Amino acid sequence: MAKPIYLLSARQQLVAVKNKIMWVLRPKRYSTIRGQEVKKYMATNCTIPEGWIQPVLDAQAKVFHDLLLNGHNVTLPGVGTFGLRLTTASHEKREDVNAQKDVLRQRIRFTPCSELKAELKELEFQIDDWHDKDGNIYFSEHD
Repeated sequence: MAKPIYLLSARQQLVAVKNKIMWVLRPKRYSTIRGQEVKKYMATNCTIPEGWIQPVLDAQAKVFHDLLLNGHNVTLPGVGTFGLRLTTASHEKREDVNAQKDVLRQRIRFTPCSELKAELKELEFQIDDWHDKDGNIYFSEHD
């Protein structure tokens, strides 16, 4: 079982709730694990030497880019599926549709695999700190 996920509670103004000041929760981010750290972590969890991991990651990145940008969904076994998603304008008349102008937003959507979804459901959450709308600590659970 993973350690508890700590949450930050922030007091923010939310237009969707008629401009009321509301408390909302979001995950506490400790850091972003990047390149070298990921390779070291991978090397400690498999039999591949750390020096061989970078070429595999480079190839995987190229394959992901090529496939995603050519309209394919890409599944990483044990992790999930990535796919291109678009937000587009809508029109009543077919003649008004313009492929270049009507794409308003492009993004990559991630859908976790069933195993990861099941693990997500088992997560335990705890509130760590309470913050005001400016990000200052309002109250700490550690005081």
